[in-house]
Amino acid sequence: MRTTALALLAAACTGPTQAQEPPDPAPRLERATPAAAPLVSATPAPPAPVEPAGTVPLDVPGFRPAEHLAPYRTSGARPVVVVLHGNFDRPEWDCAAWDPIVEGRAFILCPRGIPRTDAPGLDRWHYGARSSILREVAAGRAALAARYPGRVDGGPDVWVGFSLGAFHLAPLARSSPDRYPRIVLVEGGLDGWDRRGAATFATRGGRKIAFACGRPGCRERARRLTSVLQAAGADARVAFAAIGHNFYGPLVTETRPVFDWLVEDDQRF
Repeated sequence: MRTTALALLAAACTGPTQAQEPPDPAPRLERATPAAAPLVSATPAPPAPVEPAGTVPLDVPGFRPAEHLAPYRTSGARPVVVVLHGNFDRPEWDCAAWDPIVEGRAFILCPRGIPRTDAPGLDRWHYGARSSILREVAAGRAALAARYPGRVDGGPDVWVGFSLGAFHLAPLARSSPDRYPRIVLVEGGLDGWDRRGAATFATRGGRKIAFACGRPGCRERARRLTSVLQAAGADARVAFAAIGHNFYGPLVTETRPVFDWLVEDDQRF
């Protein structure tokens, strides 16, 4: 019994047992600071311009329906580009060809003219007398103004003629240059621009003529006429692509910068 007591006393004197370290405190959760919201402009960005899907018929009282395209890149009163098609053509073709050139900056008005009676089933058209063309264009402008109130300006218009259309446009421009200060003659309208005709155009309000050619012969004549017009005090440039007597694709591409030059000093564009 004494031995047992001594053993117990010895065990008690060997020193305290190693203390257990307290467990680590639970991690402290920091409240995340929310990121600053990005600044948003008070004025939303304007929507991208919606380009037209194709030409649109326009009822013209007293005449057959024209084709047209409305401006889609600008607001307010806009100028008009009048496009006269060729013989045995359709106004839809020329309106569509000029859309990527005008690029929504102006109305494009394409008068239909009169049907070719020798091909009634083909939907092909030409023009009659110039006086009739002028009446049809005036009626077409009035129809545009009625359809788009406040959007059609008072002119002067930019006129374009292809082939037969150019044949009619060139004499109109020489007879009243102040009404046709900037014109485009495509594959035609090259006759009559001698020194006298060029001087009449330049001194009575004519400013610029753009020539667009798909044949080398047209290009060479247009280059010579450019020199005549510049000597008279007007200006001219030539676009060319070897596509023949036509207006599409490559010639449209070549005509775009020439048209921009034609209207660069016209504040309406």
